[in-house]
Amino acid sequence: MRCGCQIRRVVTKASFTHVNNQDSSRPSMVNIGSKKVTTRVAVAEARLRGIPVNEYHSNKEKIQMAVEAAAVQGALSTPDIIPFCHPLMPLGTTSRCFLDNNDLVVQATSSTPGKTGVEMEALAAAAFAALTAARLLNHRKVDSVLLRSKSGGKSGSVSFDDNAQKIVDPS
Repeated sequence: MRCGCQIRRVVTKASFTHVNNQDSSRPSMVNIGSKKVTTRVAVAEARLRGIPVNEYHSNKEKIQMAVEAAAVQGALSTPDIIPFCHPLMPLGTTSRCFLDNNDLVVQATSSTPGKTGVEMEALAAAAFAALTAARLLNHRKVDSVLLRSKSGGKSGSVSFDDNAQKIVDPS
C-alpha cells in the first residue's frame, strides 16, 4: 500500500507501512513489484469555509478553469512534492467546484491503471485546486482536504466520512 491508503488506517489502527525492512526506524518506498495492475480511482475533496459568494458567482467560469488546471498540475506533481509516492501517470484527473451554503467545495478525481493507488494524486489535486481558488478569491483558509473514496486494488471500493473513517456498507 502507499501513503494515501493509510488515511483510514491512521484512524482505525496504528500502522506505518513505509518502513525499511532492515531498519524499521527508517522510512522507505514500498515495493509494488508483485502487485497486480488494476484500475485505480480516488476522489478527494477540499473545502473553503465562508468564501465571498458574490465574488465567486461573478468570476465562476474563470475560477473553475483555473481550478481544473491546478488539479491536473497537482496530480502530476505528486511524486515531486510528497516523499514516498510512486511516480504515476494519472490517465484522468478531473475537478469541479460547487457551493455548499457559504463554503466552496472543490472535488478532484484521479484515475489510472496501475499497481498502486492514486489517493495521493487526488488529494494533491484537490489541495492545489483549493489553494488556487483561495488565491483567486483572496480567501485565507482552506478548511479541510480529505479522501472521499477509492477503488481498485486489494481493498476494493471504500468510501470515507468527514473524519476519514471508513463508511461501512450496510448490505
